[in-house]
Amino acid sequence: MYDFTLSTKARLFKSVFTIKIVLYRTSFDKINNAISENDANEIFAFYDLGSAKMNLEMVMELTDKKIHLMDTALAESAYTTAALIQADASFDTIMAQLKPLKIK
Repeated sequence: MYDFTLSTKARLFKSVFTIKIVLYRTSFDKINNAISENDANEIFAFYDLGSAKMNLEMVMELTDKKIHLMDTALAESAYTTAALIQADASFDTIMAQLKPLKIK
């Protein structure tokens, strides 16, 4: 397992958001802390195991932040999202690019 964080600023919906892509182990505490300490209002969340998804869903219930839980290929999706955010792609463009990577 690994911990990885990528943070960037993006312009979405005519507002600037800090979007942080966080890949953490399946620990509820690590995921909750990463989301809580993140200054972003909107977060793309990627996971690799069912237990990580379950923990992300629990954290989503506890936060006011907008979390996009991505059911997509982990590495490919995180990389694609990071590249598109850096290129100032719109939210709709990001979602369109991730659609073929959906695994469920």
